[in-house]
Amino acid sequence: MQNAGNAIFISYRREDGAAFAGRLLDRLSDRFGAERVFMDVDDIEPGRDFVEAIEEAVAESSVLLVVIGKSWLRPKADEEDFVQREILAALGHGIKVIPILIAGASMPEAADLPKELALFTRKNAIVMRDSHFHDDVATLLGILERELPRRRGGRRGWAWAVPLTAALLIVLGGIYWYRTAVFDPASLAGDWRGEVVTSQGYRYAVDFHFVVFDGGLTGTVRYPTGLAVIGAAEVDGSRIAFQSEHVPQFETEKALIRFHGRMEKNGLRLLMRTDQGQEEFIARRRSP
Repeated sequence: MQNAGNAIFISYRREDGAAFAGRLLDRLSDRFGAERVFMDVDDIEPGRDFVEAIEEAVAESSVLLVVIGKSWLRPKADEEDFVQREILAALGHGIKVIPILIAGASMPEAADLPKELALFTRKNAIVMRDSHFHDDVATLLGILERELPRRRGGRRGWAWAVPLTAALLIVLGGIYWYRTAVFDPASLAGDWRGEVVTSQGYRYAVDFHFVVFDGGLTGTVRYPTGLAVIGAAEVDGSRIAFQSEHVPQFETEKALIRFHGRMEKNGLRLLMRTDQGQEEFIARRRSP
């Protein structure tokens, strides 16, 4: 495997999550490059020792994604459990392990696994739904963006601007917002919707799906022109700042949109800045 330490390993059971793992492989390869995503079906050379290849690939990865369906705890009795071997190898090398729950599955209990995997059962999982596959994958991509440097020449490469943008937004937030109400980032987790009214009287909705993962804020923003991943997110006391980037429908150039705001009694007040100007609106939590 190339790019040691910058790769993604997809762990799955063939009888439980093979189809989903294949879909995930395609999306991750498109974003990060096929050479940086490992899935055993395509990536082990003929004649290579399977166990040796798996453990080497795990050791060279930055992230192990463990796809867990409803049958994940029931491997065939006559087979060696390579999935558990992969997880143990990742934990042993200090590699980030992210469980991916599919088809309504839940995280296994410690009592259901060997004691060596007790740490795995405490990992924060991501739920991915067939009905919201694109949104949920976008959330996962936002998390992985923080873990992996983008490949050179990537279509969405803006990681270099993250520190500068975050600092600028925080400064602007301190100038613009004068009412404060400190809140925990975890209070943002979930779905929010804001109605934007432009200076020309045009109305449209912006949907936010916030995810708190490992203490960081990520997620997605859905505009009328398309879906974008939340990046460069900062929560500082009473202020929040983040940005999104996407190629709007019918356009060829990326649109960078910046937000900063504060929590108020009636919702999350946001100031949205684009190249065309800025709009202020309230986003309110949506019912499940």
